[in-house]
Amino acid sequence: MNKHNITAKIEDLRSRLYDLLEKAPAEAIAAARNLSQTDILDKVVIDGLKACVLVDAGKANNDKEAIEEGVNILRRILHDYPERLDIRYNLANGLFGLSEMQNSSDSNWHLATWEMRREARWLYEFTARNSKDSKLATQAMTNIGNLLWRSYRWVEAYDSYIEALKYDSSNGIAAARAAQLLLYYADIGIGDPEILRSIAARHILIFKDSPESILKYGGKHALESFSKLLETKPAKIRDWDLKALSPYERFVAENRLALSATIEGLDKSISRWDSLIIGSITEPASKGPGVPPVFAMFNTMKADYLLARWLAYYAFECKLPESGFYSDTLDNAHYGMDSSLITVAQRSCFDILDKVAVATGEYLGIKGSARAVNFINQWRIKRKNVKQMEWQPEIAYEIKNGNRAVIALAELSDDLGKKGYLKVKKSLRNAATHRFIVLHKSEIGNGRKNKHIVHYTVGTIRNELISTLKTVRSALFYLVEMIAIHETLLKSESNSVLPMDVPIYR
Repeated sequence: MNKHNITAKIEDLRSRLYDLLEKAPAEAIAAARNLSQTDILDKVVIDGLKACVLVDAGKANNDKEAIEEGVNILRRILHDYPERLDIRYNLANGLFGLSEMQNSSDSNWHLATWEMRREARWLYEFTARNSKDSKLATQAMTNIGNLLWRSYRWVEAYDSYIEALKYDSSNGIAAARAAQLLLYYADIGIGDPEILRSIAARHILIFKDSPESILKYGGKHALESFSKLLETKPAKIRDWDLKALSPYERFVAENRLALSATIEGLDKSISRWDSLIIGSITEPASKGPGVPPVFAMFNTMKADYLLARWLAYYAFECKLPESGFYSDTLDNAHYGMDSSLITVAQRSCFDILDKVAVATGEYLGIKGSARAVNFINQWRIKRKNVKQMEWQPEIAYEIKNGNRAVIALAELSDDLGKKGYLKVKKSLRNAATHRFIVLHKSEIGNGRKNKHIVHYTVGTIRNELISTLKTVRSALFYLVEMIAIHETLLKSESNSVLPMDVPIYR
């Protein structure tokens, strides 16, 4: 049988199993378990299909055992065929589904499932970054968004949905999720409601025009889950005139880098549109006079971010007055102040994250030396003779009382660690600080290799720097949100506290 006929045979079998899954997931699980190798379809093909059905039908039937079985099969296949991006994607689906099988009402759900969800995000991102199949890439980015939103990382979730739409502009699920997120935050008063609803209206239009993409990517259940959004009367779509902005403002708007709670768009009705600030801090009278230190900390972090953003723009878009001669290393490398400015911006941007951890510790009263604190180690602790990580006591208290932004910060730190999908950002910072980064305008030449030198193309480093700016922007949002939630808790608990509103510094 030729390759075309084999593909048709696989699709026919897949179609029959998934039709059964829609009607009776338990029967689909039984049918998948009974699949066996044939003369036409080999064991890898059969096992891959079996695993996918076990995962998807297991989720539909709340069958944890079926999902675990599917995950184990996918791990075996991936071990033998590490280049299979479709297997990585399906394994991520299995891990995501397995995490949802845990008791999500448990206050320790995020702690109990953090490792499998971190791995799932890494697998999805690897798939999206390396796949030449736009359908697979857009699904992976949509699911990263779903995972991030599950961790209250709403700023990053929105960015992921927008990235998914870049791979497939008709992806109705990504558009619907982006619209739901914007409408939720417009309803609770975060950001400019008019702007948020206007941007959401654009996404709703894509969603309503793409029912077939929702069926393709999510099935009938996905279409039904968005029924409320279908009934939503969208706001008027506002056209953003980016031409009216200065080149720098356009750079900020196009890359969604403004420190404004509106997430997207630039509010030019105010002269200083990076309007994210800490509202007020409530302290016991015993604290005495003086402004709480967290205000100074946030001012410094905000200024550091705005400077890193400006340096990135200037390095990419402007010509620095070069006065130096450089040796040609014969490997197509580009040397000069603009290259160094890129690495300086990357390093200074990432350094803000450690300051976020220090500010969190100061505000919540987490014990320990500020010098020993960094963004990776602030949130959890490992006690002797205990297998599972535990929350820092002060962090555990915040989570128990519903401070979701603390979870967002903690899980963002997970993704920047050695096993996280954002780990390249930390690697870049370390390379820029302790080694040498050499940039190449296009492809990297065949120069002599050295363990102390890391090579990147300008295009790659540009994407990473903008992505790092977005990551730091998200962390600053979550820090302000964490403080706001904690303040609400304090005011409801005690009358023996004094709110302190700090005037705007001019």
